[in-house]
Amino acid sequence: MPDTGAIPLKIGGHQLRLMCSPTVFAPNTTTNVLFDAAPSMKGLKVMDMGCGTGPIAIASALAGAVAVTAVDVMPEACRLTQHNARMNGVGDRVCVLRSFAFRNLPPGAFDLIISDISGMADEVARLSPWYPSPIPTGGGDGTELAIEVLQHASAHLRPGGRLIFPILSLSKMATIESAARHTFGPTLTKITERSIPFHPQFYAHRERLEALRSEGVIDFTARGSRLCWTLAVYAAQKP
Repeated sequence: MPDTGAIPLKIGGHQLRLMCSPTVFAPNTTTNVLFDAAPSMKGLKVMDMGCGTGPIAIASALAGAVAVTAVDVMPEACRLTQHNARMNGVGDRVCVLRSFAFRNLPPGAFDLIISDISGMADEVARLSPWYPSPIPTGGGDGTELAIEVLQHASAHLRPGGRLIFPILSLSKMATIESAARHTFGPTLTKITERSIPFHPQFYAHRERLEALRSEGVIDFTARGSRLCWTLAVYAAQKP
C-alpha cells in the first residue's frame, strides 16, 4: 500500500500520517477527545477497541504504551491500522485483531481500554455523511453495541484497569449510562462533555431528527440556527 495520499493528524501532541478509506471511520472530534481523556500511557498495556484507521492505537504507542492491541470488525480497518502503525514507526508495538467488539477475543489483562464503539441510533447513522454504510450501527436506539462493550470490558481488564468510553446523545444516553453504572458502580465518572454541531447535511432531515428527539431516541439542542449533539466521555475502573 503506497503512502501517497496519507492525511496528517495531530492527536495528543503526536503528529501522525494515516491512510484512510471511505469504508472505514475517519478520525474525528471524538478521536481526540477520547485520547485526551485517557491517563498517561507510559508502561501500560492498552487496547484500542473500534480502532478504525488506528489513530488511538498509534498515539498510545507513541505515548509510551509497552503494547497496544487494536481491534475492529472491518477487515479494511485492520489492514489500514497495520499499515499505519508501520508507517508511523510503531508496527512492533501494535497488534491488530479482527473481532466484533469482544466477541472473538480471549480474556485479557489490559491496563487500559479505550473504546470508540459509542453507539448511534440506526436511522441517524444512515443519514450521516460520515458513518460508512458497511459498519454496524447501535440498533434502533443506539444502545446495543455500547452496552455490549460495557458488559464485557471487565473480562479484559486487570484489577484496577480502566475503561475510557464515549456516550453520544445520538443514542439513548441515559440507558447507556445506567448500564455503565450497573456494571462499574461508583467507579464510573464523567471526564468531559462537549457540544458538537451537526454536519450541515443533517439539516435537510431536521424534521425527522426532531421526531426522533420527541420519541426519546436521541437528543440535541438548538444554538441560534445551529443544532448540536452532545459527546460525553466517561471513565470506569475494574475493582
